[in-house]
Amino acid sequence: MPKMSRIGQNNDGPFSCAHVRACVGCGHYFQPRGRQPGGQPIPAGQEKVELMTGGRAWIDEGGTLREVLPGDLIWHLPGDRNICRSDLEDPYRCLAISWSVSRPVPRPFPHVTRWDDLAEVRAWTRQITATWADQRIDRGLLALSTYSLLRLKAHTHAVTAGDPDLPAPLRRVLDRMGREYTADLAIAELAAEAGWSPTNLHAQFRRHLGTSPHQHQLDLRLRAARERLVTGDEELGSIARACGFANPAALCRTFRKAMGMPPGEYRRRQSLGTAAGEGGT
Repeated sequence: MPKMSRIGQNNDGPFSCAHVRACVGCGHYFQPRGRQPGGQPIPAGQEKVELMTGGRAWIDEGGTLREVLPGDLIWHLPGDRNICRSDLEDPYRCLAISWSVSRPVPRPFPHVTRWDDLAEVRAWTRQITATWADQRIDRGLLALSTYSLLRLKAHTHAVTAGDPDLPAPLRRVLDRMGREYTADLAIAELAAEAGWSPTNLHAQFRRHLGTSPHQHQLDLRLRAARERLVTGDEELGSIARACGFANPAALCRTFRKAMGMPPGEYRRRQSLGTAAGEGGT
């Protein structure tokens, strides 16, 4: 079953917000043309996000400059430095938002992730800066809502963007499986895509992904089935066909094994807002 975090439980977990005290700064920053930013360090007791909305800039990662572009989400911990260099002809713009925290916590995703939908980034930037300007809005609630949303965006990108360190042949296989997960792809065919033997393909899957090609394809089909179950009232037979299962019985059998419940129960619990593995209301 998929891993789950629950609000109010496991407050020491990697995605806990228990250490967040308040939102202490929020603004849409425009770097002046022809000038360079200072790249000041993040002070103790704070975390900060710079969410790129335009232009081009660089951050210092251990003495190496890393380019950041619109949509990049930079999550700073104490001791990290703000954006340190800007393109003089196309200066950067970013949403800068800071929180006071009671204690340092590890960053459970990379320093730089992405929010890919730039229209969403810019719309949310306008919305949240307007909310910050309204002094009637509770700063504690604003802190939790902004911190949680940006953590979700960073986490989502980290777990869905793929591992850049994967061997190129394995990435080709994964890309094809992602496009054609409903097809009956033979192991020999996938191995040929990578230029490997079937034995080596299995070994590479185990080494880098901790699973087999067959299980990875099942996981892709199950993910697609879950999305269809919670986004409409489509019949199981139609979902099974659309997701690559031979029939509804095959879908139900595979789904129950992976999720601990049949598809119909999963749909019912999701419609009630009840997490998989919890009792009904």
